[in-house]
Amino acid sequence: MDSDLQTRTAHEYFPKALISDCELVCEEFSAQYVEKIRNTIFEAHQDRVGPQHVQQWFKTVTHGPNAVRSLSTNEKMNSRLISWKTGKKFLPENLFFRTVDTSRLLPMALADFRIQWYAHRASWAWLDGHDKKNGIEPRRNFQLLTLSGLMFPLLVMRNMHDYGGADIPIVLTSWNAKQLAHAFDYWVDISKPGMSECERREKFTALDSTWGVPQPCFMQVDLLVRSLLSDPATEYVPRFIVFMSIAKDAKGCALFTDPSFQPPKELIDSYPPGCGGTDCVDENCGFFDFAACRSLAKGSDLVRKDKFPRNTVRCNVWTCQVEERGGYTGPSKFQTCQRCGEVLYCCKAHQEHDWKSHKRVCEARAA
Repeated sequence: MDSDLQTRTAHEYFPKALISDCELVCEEFSAQYVEKIRNTIFEAHQDRVGPQHVQQWFKTVTHGPNAVRSLSTNEKMNSRLISWKTGKKFLPENLFFRTVDTSRLLPMALADFRIQWYAHRASWAWLDGHDKKNGIEPRRNFQLLTLSGLMFPLLVMRNMHDYGGADIPIVLTSWNAKQLAHAFDYWVDISKPGMSECERREKFTALDSTWGVPQPCFMQVDLLVRSLLSDPATEYVPRFIVFMSIAKDAKGCALFTDPSFQPPKELIDSYPPGCGGTDCVDENCGFFDFAACRSLAKGSDLVRKDKFPRNTVRCNVWTCQVEERGGYTGPSKFQTCQRCGEVLYCCKAHQEHDWKSHKRVCEARAA
C-alpha cells in the first residue's frame, strides 16, 4: 500500500467487516505441518536439547498435592487442569487437558490445529529479501523460529478447547507494547453490551488518528479482527487471536473472543515468563506474555455465534452427546472414574470404551 493510500484509508471505519476487504496477506500452516513441528520440539525435550523450564512447569502443575485443580462446570469433580501420569515421558500422547467448554480430559496428541499467518505484504516482502539459512527460505525460517517460541503457549490455549480451537490466526506486526495494549483496550471496549455503531466508529477514529506509521496500519488489523469474529466467509470463529510483533519491547499475546475461552488464571499465572536459557539474565525474555492477554466481553454481538457447546459437562467419550449444562443442580447423569476422579462417564460401557486412552493418565490422587 503506498503512503498516500495508507494515509487516506487509515481513517476509514468499516461498520460491516468483511475478510475480502482486508489487505493483509494470509499464509496457512496445515495441521500436519504444525504437528510435525510440535513433535520435533518434544523430541528435543526428550534429548534434553535446550531449556527445560517449560517441562518443569508442566511437572509442577500436574504432579503431587500442589497440582493445579479446579471444579468442573457442574461442580461434581475437582480435577487437575492438566494431567501427566507419573513416570510417563513428556510427550503429547501423555499430556491431557481438561477442556473449558465440555470439562472432558483429552490428550494433546489429538488436538490438532492449523495456523493462519497474517501480515502486510510489505512485511512478507521484507522477510523474503533476506538470505536463506541452512537452505530454508527466510520467510519460512522466521515463521519456524516464531512458532518454536510460541508453541507451548499455543498448546496450552488450544488444548483447553474441546471444540472450535482447530484454527489459530497469528497477526504479525511491528507495533510496540503500548500500541498492542491500546488496540486490545479498543477491542475490549467496543465488545461491551449496548455499544452503538456510532460509538464504535468514534473509538476507532480516536485511536487510529494517533497511530503513526507502524505496519500494518491499525485500520487493516481492526478490519481483520472484526471480520474473523463476524464474517461467515472466514468459515470459523477463533477462540483467540494471537498477536506477534517484531518490536523489541513487545511479546506475543492473545485476544480471547469470550471470557470462558481463557485458560484458568490459577494455571497460567505460574507459566514461566523467560526463555529458560542458562546464560540468560533476563527473567522476562520469553516469547509470550499471558498477563498481557485480554478477552472480549461475554456474549458480545461482535462475535458470530457458532454451533459448538459452551459451559457444559459431557461424557468423556468424544462421540457421546450426553451432557449437563452449567448451573445444573439435579441428580447427575455421570459417574467419575473411581481411581483418579478426573473424568466423567454416562455409563459403564463408555468407561470401558475410553480406557485405552484414559489409562495413559489415570492414577490415584496424591495424598
